[in-house]
Amino acid sequence: MEDSQSPLTDKASYNALTRPATDEPQTANENGQDETKNSFSKVWIPIALYVTCCSALCFAIAYTLDGYKAINDGSARSAKGIFKLRPSDFNTLISMTTSIITYLVDSYTVQVRGAEPRVDISNWYWYLSQETTRKGLLRVAGGNAAIGWADTGNFIQRRSLLRNVVNDDSLPVNSTITDAILPALMVHNITLDEHQVSSDVYDIARSSEDISVVGDAPFLYHHAGNAIVFDPDDPKWTSSKYIVSNSSQANEPPASRFSGNKKVVLMLARQKSTTPACSPVTPDTFGDLSYFKNVFPLGNANDQNCFISGTINMTAGVVRKRGARYISSRVVDSEDPWSVDDIQSDRWVEEAIRLLPDVMAFVSQLNASSMPTWNNVDDYVASLVQLSFMGAWSALSRTNDASNILLTANPAILRSQAVVSGDRASAWLGAMLLIPVSAIIITYLQRRYLDKDSLSANSRAATLLLSLPGSDGNGILSIP
Repeated sequence: MEDSQSPLTDKASYNALTRPATDEPQTANENGQDETKNSFSKVWIPIALYVTCCSALCFAIAYTLDGYKAINDGSARSAKGIFKLRPSDFNTLISMTTSIITYLVDSYTVQVRGAEPRVDISNWYWYLSQETTRKGLLRVAGGNAAIGWADTGNFIQRRSLLRNVVNDDSLPVNSTITDAILPALMVHNITLDEHQVSSDVYDIARSSEDISVVGDAPFLYHHAGNAIVFDPDDPKWTSSKYIVSNSSQANEPPASRFSGNKKVVLMLARQKSTTPACSPVTPDTFGDLSYFKNVFPLGNANDQNCFISGTINMTAGVVRKRGARYISSRVVDSEDPWSVDDIQSDRWVEEAIRLLPDVMAFVSQLNASSMPTWNNVDDYVASLVQLSFMGAWSALSRTNDASNILLTANPAILRSQAVVSGDRASAWLGAMLLIPVSAIIITYLQRRYLDKDSLSANSRAATLLLSLPGSDGNGILSIP
Protein backbone atom coordinates (compact mmCIF):
# COMPACT_ATOMS: atom_id res chain seq x y z
CA MET A 1 0.00 0.00 0.00
CA GLU A 2 2.86 2.39 0.74
CA ASP A 3 4.40 1.71 -2.68
CA SER A 4 1.09 2.26 -4.49
CA GLN A 5 0.51 5.61 -2.79
CA SER A 6 4.02 7.00 -3.30
CA PRO A 7 3.60 7.80 -7.02
CA LEU A 8 0.35 9.61 -6.28
CA THR A 9 2.11 11.70 -3.64
CA ASP A 10 4.93 12.53 -6.02
CA LYS A 11 2.46 13.36 -8.78
CA ALA A 12 0.51 15.67 -6.48
CA SER A 13 3.72 17.34 -5.35
CA TYR A 14 4.88 17.80 -8.93
CA ASN A 15 1.52 19.16 -10.03
CA ALA A 16 1.72 21.59 -7.13
CA LEU A 17 5.08 22.87 -8.45
CA THR A 18 3.90 23.16 -12.03
CA ARG A 19 0.95 24.83 -13.64
CA PRO A 20 -1.10 23.72 -16.60
CA ALA A 21 -0.57 25.39 -19.92
CA THR A 22 -3.88 27.18 -19.60
CA ASP A 23 -2.49 29.28 -16.71
CA GLU A 24 0.34 30.91 -18.74
CA PRO A 25 -1.67 33.79 -20.27
CA GLN A 26 -3.14 34.68 -16.89
CA THR A 27 0.33 34.76 -15.28
CA ALA A 28 1.73 36.99 -18.04
CA ASN A 29 -1.17 39.39 -17.76
CA GLU A 30 -0.72 39.70 -14.01
CA ASN A 31 3.01 40.37 -14.39
CA GLY A 32 2.34 42.98 -17.08
CA GLN A 33 -0.10 44.82 -14.86
CA ASP A 34 2.42 44.88 -12.03
CA GLU A 35 5.10 46.27 -14.31
CA THR A 36 2.74 48.91 -15.69
CA LYS A 37 1.97 50.12 -12.19
CA ASN A 38 5.65 50.37 -11.30
CA SER A 39 6.92 51.82 -14.61
CA PHE A 40 5.85 55.41 -13.86
CA SER A 41 7.53 55.55 -10.47
CA LYS A 42 10.66 53.71 -11.65
CA VAL A 43 11.23 55.49 -14.97
CA TRP A 44 9.19 58.60 -15.59
CA ILE A 45 9.51 60.33 -12.22
CA PRO A 46 13.36 60.18 -12.23
CA ILE A 47 13.43 61.37 -15.83
CA ALA A 48 11.08 64.26 -15.04
CA LEU A 49 13.16 65.27 -12.04
CA TYR A 50 16.36 65.13 -14.08
CA VAL A 51 14.94 67.28 -16.88
CA THR A 52 13.56 69.78 -14.37
CA CYS A 53 16.88 70.11 -12.54
CA CYS A 54 18.88 70.51 -15.75
CA SER A 55 16.48 73.11 -17.11
CA ALA A 56 16.42 75.05 -13.84
CA LEU A 57 20.22 75.07 -13.65
CA CYS A 58 20.54 76.18 -17.27
CA PHE A 59 18.09 79.05 -16.87
CA ALA A 60 19.71 80.09 -13.59
CA ILE A 61 23.08 80.31 -15.31
CA ALA A 62 21.74 82.09 -18.38
CA TYR A 63 19.51 84.64 -16.66
CA THR A 64 20.67 84.96 -13.05
CA LEU A 65 24.43 84.43 -13.18
CA ASP A 66 24.76 86.58 -16.31
CA GLY A 67 25.63 90.06 -15.13
CA TYR A 68 26.34 89.12 -11.49
CA LYS A 69 29.22 91.14 -10.09
CA ALA A 70 31.53 89.00 -8.00
CA ILE A 71 34.56 90.22 -6.08
CA ASN A 72 38.06 89.61 -7.35
CA ASP A 73 39.80 86.41 -6.28
CA GLY A 74 42.37 88.39 -4.33
CA SER A 75 39.78 90.19 -2.19
CA ALA A 76 38.62 89.03 1.21
CA ARG A 77 35.40 87.02 1.24
CA SER A 78 33.96 88.95 4.15
CA ALA A 79 34.47 92.58 4.95
CA LYS A 80 32.42 95.07 6.93
CA GLY A 81 29.77 92.49 7.71
CA ILE A 82 29.04 91.45 4.11
CA PHE A 83 29.73 88.00 2.63
CA LYS A 84 30.90 88.20 -0.97
CA LEU A 85 31.28 85.54 -3.66
CA ARG A 86 34.27 85.00 -5.93
CA PRO A 87 34.17 83.62 -9.49
CA SER A 88 35.63 80.34 -8.17
CA ASP A 89 32.66 79.98 -5.82
CA PHE A 90 30.28 79.84 -8.77
CA ASN A 91 32.37 77.14 -10.41
CA THR A 92 32.13 75.15 -7.20
CA LEU A 93 28.41 75.67 -6.82
CA ILE A 94 27.66 74.75 -10.42
CA SER A 95 29.73 71.55 -10.23
CA MET A 96 27.76 70.51 -7.12
CA THR A 97 30.90 69.72 -5.13
CA THR A 98 30.31 71.96 -2.15
CA SER A 99 27.60 72.55 0.38
CA ILE A 100 25.28 75.53 0.26
CA ILE A 101 27.01 78.74 1.28
CA THR A 102 25.23 80.70 3.95
CA TYR A 103 25.87 84.37 4.24
CA LEU A 104 24.72 87.41 6.12
CA VAL A 105 23.76 90.69 4.52
CA ASP A 106 23.71 93.85 6.55
CA SER A 107 23.15 97.49 5.68
CA TYR A 108 26.72 98.79 5.89
CA THR A 109 26.66 102.57 5.48
CA VAL A 110 29.02 105.51 5.84
CA GLN A 111 28.51 109.21 6.38
CA VAL A 112 29.80 111.54 3.67
CA ARG A 113 29.90 115.30 3.60
CA GLY A 114 27.19 116.90 1.50
CA ALA A 115 28.67 120.39 1.75
CA GLU A 116 31.95 122.24 1.99
CA PRO A 117 33.90 121.88 5.26
CA ARG A 118 33.31 125.55 6.15
CA VAL A 119 29.63 125.61 5.23
CA ASP A 120 27.60 127.98 7.36
CA ILE A 121 24.54 130.14 6.90
CA SER A 122 26.73 133.16 7.69
CA ASN A 123 28.29 132.68 4.25
CA TRP A 124 24.94 133.78 2.88
CA TYR A 125 25.53 137.26 4.28
CA TRP A 126 28.89 137.58 2.56
CA TYR A 127 27.39 136.31 -0.68
CA LEU A 128 24.79 139.09 -0.53
CA SER A 129 27.19 141.85 0.46
CA GLN A 130 30.37 141.07 -1.53
CA GLU A 131 30.58 140.83 -5.30
CA THR A 132 33.83 138.89 -5.09
CA THR A 133 32.07 136.17 -3.06
CA ARG A 134 29.35 135.93 -5.70
CA LYS A 135 31.97 135.68 -8.45
CA GLY A 136 33.62 132.83 -6.62
CA LEU A 137 30.31 131.01 -6.27
CA LEU A 138 29.64 131.58 -9.99
CA ARG A 139 32.82 129.70 -10.82
CA VAL A 140 31.82 126.89 -8.48
CA ALA A 141 28.43 126.70 -10.21
CA GLY A 142 30.03 126.45 -13.65
CA GLY A 143 32.42 123.81 -12.39
CA ASN A 144 29.58 121.79 -10.87
CA ALA A 145 27.69 121.85 -14.17
CA ALA A 146 30.79 120.68 -16.03
CA ILE A 147 31.56 117.94 -13.50
CA GLY A 148 27.98 116.74 -13.34
CA TRP A 149 27.25 116.55 -17.06
CA ALA A 150 30.62 116.20 -18.80
CA ASP A 151 29.96 112.78 -20.30
CA THR A 152 29.02 111.34 -23.65
CA GLY A 153 25.78 109.84 -24.84
CA ASN A 154 22.36 110.94 -25.95
CA PHE A 155 22.05 114.31 -24.24
CA ILE A 156 18.35 114.71 -24.98
CA GLN A 157 17.71 111.40 -23.22
CA ARG A 158 19.86 112.50 -20.28
CA ARG A 159 17.68 115.56 -19.74
CA SER A 160 15.16 113.28 -18.04
CA LEU A 161 17.75 112.33 -15.40
CA LEU A 162 18.51 114.05 -12.11
CA ARG A 163 22.09 114.75 -11.11
CA ASN A 164 23.98 116.59 -8.44
CA VAL A 165 27.52 117.08 -7.16
CA VAL A 166 27.06 115.91 -3.61
CA ASN A 167 30.38 115.75 -1.78
CA ASP A 168 34.16 115.93 -1.85
CA ASP A 169 34.59 112.45 -0.33
CA SER A 170 35.46 110.04 -3.11
CA LEU A 171 33.27 106.94 -3.23
CA PRO A 172 33.41 104.11 -5.79
CA VAL A 173 31.14 104.24 -8.80
CA ASN A 174 27.76 102.53 -8.17
CA SER A 175 27.74 103.52 -4.51
CA THR A 176 24.37 104.90 -3.45
CA ILE A 177 23.08 107.84 -1.44
CA THR A 178 20.02 106.95 0.60
CA ASP A 179 18.75 110.48 1.27
CA ALA A 180 19.64 112.46 -1.84
CA ILE A 181 18.19 115.89 -2.63
CA LEU A 182 18.52 116.63 -6.34
CA PRO A 183 17.86 119.93 -8.13
CA ALA A 184 15.22 119.58 -10.83
CA LEU A 185 14.17 121.91 -13.63
CA MET A 186 11.65 120.76 -16.21
CA VAL A 187 11.23 122.78 -19.40
CA HIS A 188 7.69 122.37 -20.69
CA ASN A 189 8.00 124.36 -23.91
CA ILE A 190 9.84 127.21 -25.63
CA THR A 191 7.92 129.61 -27.86
CA LEU A 192 9.94 131.92 -30.12
CA ASP A 193 8.73 135.48 -30.65
CA GLU A 194 7.06 135.96 -34.02
CA HIS A 195 6.95 139.76 -33.88
CA GLN A 196 9.56 142.45 -33.41
CA VAL A 197 11.38 142.18 -30.12
CA SER A 198 10.05 144.44 -27.37
CA SER A 199 12.07 147.43 -26.23
CA ASP A 200 12.62 146.11 -22.70
CA VAL A 201 13.98 142.79 -23.96
CA TYR A 202 16.16 144.63 -26.48
CA ASP A 203 17.57 146.93 -23.80
CA ILE A 204 18.34 144.03 -21.46
CA ALA A 205 20.10 142.14 -24.25
CA ARG A 206 22.13 145.26 -25.11
CA SER A 207 23.00 146.07 -21.47
CA SER A 208 22.89 142.62 -19.93
CA GLU A 209 24.92 143.67 -16.87
CA ASP A 210 21.63 144.90 -15.41
CA ILE A 211 20.49 141.31 -14.85
CA SER A 212 23.88 140.01 -13.75
CA VAL A 213 24.43 139.05 -10.12
CA VAL A 214 28.18 139.61 -10.45
CA GLY A 215 28.06 142.86 -12.48
CA ASP A 216 29.43 141.17 -15.59
CA ALA A 217 27.32 141.48 -18.75
CA PRO A 218 26.75 137.94 -20.10
CA PHE A 219 26.48 139.11 -23.72
CA LEU A 220 29.92 140.68 -23.62
CA TYR A 221 31.06 137.13 -24.40
CA HIS A 222 30.49 136.95 -28.14
CA HIS A 223 30.02 133.31 -28.99
CA ALA A 224 27.15 131.45 -30.61
CA GLY A 225 25.10 129.58 -28.03
CA ASN A 226 25.37 132.20 -25.31
CA ALA A 227 21.94 132.65 -23.73
CA ILE A 228 20.17 134.23 -20.76
CA VAL A 229 16.89 133.58 -18.94
CA PHE A 230 15.33 136.41 -16.94
CA ASP A 231 12.13 138.05 -15.76
CA PRO A 232 11.50 141.22 -17.83
CA ASP A 233 9.21 142.58 -15.10
CA ASP A 234 11.82 142.13 -12.37
CA PRO A 235 15.22 141.98 -14.07
CA LYS A 236 17.53 143.51 -11.46
CA TRP A 237 19.02 141.49 -8.62
CA THR A 238 19.04 143.05 -5.15
CA SER A 239 20.23 141.91 -1.74
CA SER A 240 18.30 144.40 0.38
CA LYS A 241 15.37 142.10 1.09
CA TYR A 242 17.59 139.59 2.94
CA ILE A 243 20.25 141.65 4.73
CA VAL A 244 19.32 142.74 8.24
CA SER A 245 19.86 146.49 8.69
CA ASN A 246 22.83 147.64 10.79
CA SER A 247 24.19 144.14 11.27
CA SER A 248 26.36 141.53 9.63
CA GLN A 249 23.54 139.08 9.32
CA ALA A 250 21.11 138.01 6.65
CA ASN A 251 17.79 136.24 6.80
CA GLU A 252 17.59 132.84 5.23
CA PRO A 253 15.68 132.83 1.96
CA PRO A 254 12.25 131.20 2.18
CA ALA A 255 11.65 127.87 0.49
CA SER A 256 10.06 128.30 -2.92
CA ARG A 257 9.15 126.43 -6.08
CA PHE A 258 9.00 128.22 -9.41
CA SER A 259 6.46 127.39 -12.09
CA GLY A 260 5.75 129.83 -14.90
CA ASN A 261 7.27 131.79 -17.78
CA LYS A 262 10.61 133.51 -18.22
CA LYS A 263 12.08 135.38 -21.14
CA VAL A 264 14.95 133.76 -23.03
CA VAL A 265 17.41 135.39 -25.44
CA LEU A 266 19.86 133.31 -27.47
CA MET A 267 22.83 134.47 -29.53
CA LEU A 268 22.65 132.58 -32.83
CA ALA A 269 25.81 133.83 -34.51
CA ARG A 270 28.46 136.51 -34.73
CA GLN A 271 29.17 137.52 -38.31
CA LYS A 272 30.28 140.30 -40.60
CA SER A 273 27.81 143.13 -40.91
CA THR A 274 25.09 142.72 -43.50
CA THR A 275 22.38 144.95 -44.92
CA PRO A 276 19.76 144.55 -43.71
CA ALA A 277 21.28 143.48 -40.41
CA CYS A 278 21.44 139.72 -39.72
CA SER A 279 19.73 138.97 -43.02
CA PRO A 280 20.67 136.37 -43.81
CA VAL A 281 22.29 134.71 -40.82
CA THR A 282 25.34 132.75 -41.91
CA PRO A 283 25.01 129.03 -41.09
CA ASP A 284 27.27 128.33 -38.16
CA THR A 285 26.98 126.52 -34.83
CA PHE A 286 23.23 125.94 -35.13
CA GLY A 287 23.16 124.94 -38.79
CA ASP A 288 20.61 126.38 -41.21
CA LEU A 289 19.08 129.47 -39.59
CA SER A 290 17.00 130.70 -42.51
CA TYR A 291 13.74 129.57 -40.89
CA PHE A 292 14.09 132.08 -38.01
CA LYS A 293 11.88 135.06 -38.86
CA ASN A 294 12.55 137.35 -35.92
CA VAL A 295 16.32 137.73 -35.70
CA PHE A 296 17.52 141.05 -34.28
CA PRO A 297 21.08 142.42 -34.28
CA LEU A 298 23.40 143.95 -31.74
CA GLY A 299 26.84 144.92 -32.97
CA ASN A 300 29.48 147.38 -33.90
CA ALA A 301 30.80 148.76 -37.17
CA ASN A 302 32.60 145.61 -38.31
CA ASP A 303 30.69 142.71 -36.77
CA GLN A 304 27.17 142.07 -35.65
CA ASN A 305 25.67 139.66 -33.13
CA CYS A 306 22.42 138.04 -34.17
CA PHE A 307 19.86 137.09 -31.51
CA ILE A 308 16.44 135.51 -31.18
CA SER A 309 14.08 135.83 -28.24
CA GLY A 310 11.22 133.78 -26.89
CA THR A 311 9.32 132.59 -23.85
CA ILE A 312 10.29 129.54 -21.83
CA ASN A 313 7.76 127.78 -19.60
CA MET A 314 9.37 125.75 -16.83
CA THR A 315 9.10 124.37 -13.31
CA ALA A 316 12.06 124.44 -10.91
CA GLY A 317 12.67 123.02 -7.44
CA VAL A 318 14.15 119.89 -5.89
CA VAL A 319 13.29 116.20 -5.93
CA ARG A 320 13.96 114.11 -2.85
CA LYS A 321 15.05 110.56 -3.69
CA ARG A 322 15.57 107.64 -1.35
CA GLY A 323 18.30 106.32 -3.60
CA ALA A 324 20.73 107.92 -6.05
CA ARG A 325 23.66 106.14 -7.69
CA TYR A 326 27.21 107.45 -7.99
CA ILE A 327 28.24 107.76 -11.64
CA SER A 328 31.60 109.22 -10.61
CA SER A 329 33.36 109.74 -7.30
CA ARG A 330 31.35 112.93 -6.57
CA VAL A 331 28.30 112.91 -8.84
CA VAL A 332 25.04 111.06 -8.15
CA ASP A 333 22.39 110.26 -10.71
CA SER A 334 18.80 109.13 -10.27
CA GLU A 335 17.30 107.28 -13.22
CA ASP A 336 13.98 106.69 -11.48
CA PRO A 337 11.01 108.16 -13.31
CA TRP A 338 9.87 111.55 -12.01
CA SER A 339 7.28 114.11 -12.99
CA VAL A 340 6.50 117.74 -12.35
CA ASP A 341 4.40 116.68 -9.34
CA ASP A 342 7.59 115.39 -7.65
CA ILE A 343 9.25 118.82 -7.73
CA GLN A 344 9.20 120.40 -4.27
CA SER A 345 10.16 123.77 -2.84
CA ASP A 346 13.60 124.61 -1.48
CA ARG A 347 15.26 127.71 -0.06
CA TRP A 348 17.87 128.01 -2.83
CA VAL A 349 15.55 127.76 -5.84
CA GLU A 350 14.85 131.49 -6.23
CA GLU A 351 18.51 132.51 -5.99
CA ALA A 352 19.58 129.75 -8.39
CA ILE A 353 17.16 131.15 -10.98
CA ARG A 354 18.60 134.64 -10.38
CA LEU A 355 22.04 133.24 -11.15
CA LEU A 356 20.94 131.68 -14.45
CA PRO A 357 22.10 134.51 -16.79
CA ASP A 358 25.65 134.45 -15.40
CA VAL A 359 25.89 130.66 -15.12
CA MET A 360 24.40 130.08 -18.59
CA ALA A 361 26.98 132.39 -20.18
CA PHE A 362 29.75 130.54 -18.32
CA VAL A 363 28.50 127.02 -19.12
CA SER A 364 27.76 127.80 -22.77
CA GLN A 365 31.33 128.95 -23.26
CA LEU A 366 32.73 125.85 -21.57
CA ASN A 367 30.26 123.47 -23.27
CA ALA A 368 32.01 120.67 -21.38
CA SER A 369 28.81 118.65 -21.52
CA SER A 370 28.88 118.36 -25.33
CA MET A 371 25.39 119.79 -25.76
CA PRO A 372 24.32 119.25 -29.38
CA THR A 373 23.64 122.45 -31.31
CA TRP A 374 23.22 121.62 -35.01
CA ASN A 375 19.57 122.21 -35.98
CA ASN A 376 18.79 121.79 -32.31
CA VAL A 377 18.01 125.25 -30.91
CA ASP A 378 15.09 124.34 -28.64
CA ASP A 379 16.73 121.31 -27.04
CA TYR A 380 20.02 123.15 -26.67
CA VAL A 381 18.38 126.01 -24.78
CA ALA A 382 16.38 123.63 -22.57
CA SER A 383 19.53 121.63 -21.78
CA LEU A 384 21.57 124.75 -21.05
CA VAL A 385 18.95 126.04 -18.62
CA GLN A 386 18.70 122.67 -16.87
CA LEU A 387 22.46 122.27 -16.46
CA SER A 388 22.95 125.83 -15.28
CA PHE A 389 20.21 125.53 -12.67
CA MET A 390 21.75 122.33 -11.33
CA GLY A 391 25.17 123.98 -11.06
CA ALA A 392 23.81 127.12 -9.40
CA TRP A 393 21.62 125.28 -6.88
CA SER A 394 24.42 122.87 -5.99
CA ALA A 395 26.89 125.73 -5.40
CA LEU A 396 24.45 127.65 -3.19
CA SER A 397 23.46 124.57 -1.19
CA ARG A 398 27.01 123.32 -0.65
CA THR A 399 28.24 126.73 0.47
CA ASN A 400 25.42 128.01 2.67
CA ASP A 401 23.13 125.18 3.80
CA ALA A 402 24.36 123.78 7.11
CA SER A 403 21.34 121.47 7.40
CA ASN A 404 22.61 119.19 4.65
CA ILE A 405 26.15 118.52 5.91
CA LEU A 406 26.07 114.72 6.26
CA LEU A 407 24.60 112.21 3.83
CA THR A 408 24.19 108.46 4.28
CA ALA A 409 25.90 106.37 1.61
CA ASN A 410 26.26 102.67 0.81
CA PRO A 411 29.75 102.20 -0.65
CA ALA A 412 30.01 99.93 -3.66
CA ILE A 413 32.36 96.92 -3.61
CA LEU A 414 34.65 96.24 -6.55
CA ARG A 415 33.25 93.27 -8.46
CA SER A 416 33.86 91.22 -11.58
CA GLN A 417 30.82 90.97 -13.81
CA ALA A 418 29.94 87.51 -15.10
CA VAL A 419 29.15 87.07 -18.79
CA VAL A 420 27.24 83.92 -19.80
CA SER A 421 27.00 82.69 -23.39
CA GLY A 422 23.41 81.82 -24.17
CA ASP A 423 24.51 79.50 -26.99
CA ARG A 424 26.81 77.53 -24.70
CA ALA A 425 24.17 77.27 -22.00
CA SER A 426 21.65 75.98 -24.56
CA ALA A 427 24.18 73.49 -25.94
CA TRP A 428 24.90 72.20 -22.44
CA LEU A 429 21.18 71.80 -21.75
CA GLY A 430 20.75 69.93 -25.03
CA ALA A 431 23.59 67.55 -24.17
CA MET A 432 22.15 66.89 -20.74
CA LEU A 433 18.72 66.18 -22.19
CA LEU A 434 20.17 63.43 -24.40
CA ILE A 435 20.41 61.23 -21.30
CA PRO A 436 16.68 61.19 -20.48
CA VAL A 437 15.85 60.96 -24.18
CA SER A 438 17.97 57.81 -24.51
CA ALA A 439 16.31 56.40 -21.37
CA ILE A 440 12.89 57.02 -22.87
CA ILE A 441 13.88 55.27 -26.12
CA ILE A 442 15.30 52.25 -24.29
CA THR A 443 12.22 51.99 -22.10
CA TYR A 444 9.96 52.10 -25.12
CA LEU A 445 11.93 49.46 -27.00
CA GLN A 446 12.01 47.20 -23.98
CA ARG A 447 8.27 47.41 -23.44
CA ARG A 448 7.47 47.13 -27.14
CA TYR A 449 9.69 44.26 -28.25
CA LEU A 450 11.06 42.51 -25.20
CA ASP A 451 8.73 42.36 -22.19
CA LYS A 452 5.73 40.40 -23.56
CA ASP A 453 7.73 37.91 -25.65
CA SER A 454 10.27 37.30 -22.92
CA LEU A 455 7.51 36.79 -20.38
CA SER A 456 5.80 34.16 -22.54
CA ALA A 457 9.09 32.53 -23.47
CA ASN A 458 10.19 32.35 -19.86
CA SER A 459 6.92 30.67 -18.87
CA ARG A 460 7.25 27.99 -21.54
CA ALA A 461 10.91 27.48 -20.74
CA ALA A 462 10.12 26.94 -17.08
CA THR A 463 7.51 24.33 -18.01
CA LEU A 464 9.89 22.43 -20.26
CA LEU A 465 12.66 22.51 -17.70
CA LEU A 466 10.39 21.16 -14.99
CA SER A 467 8.91 18.38 -17.19
CA LEU A 468 10.38 14.98 -16.29
CA PRO A 469 11.06 12.32 -18.84
CA GLY A 470 7.87 10.54 -19.69
CA SER A 471 5.67 13.53 -19.11
CA ASP A 472 3.23 14.86 -21.68
CA GLY A 473 5.20 18.06 -22.10
CA ASN A 474 2.55 20.17 -20.39
CA GLY A 475 4.07 19.94 -16.95
CA ILE A 476 1.84 16.95 -16.00
CA LEU A 477 3.71 13.80 -15.22
CA SER A 478 2.35 10.76 -17.01
CA ILE A 479 1.93 7.87 -14.61
CA PRO A 480 1.93 4.42 -16.21
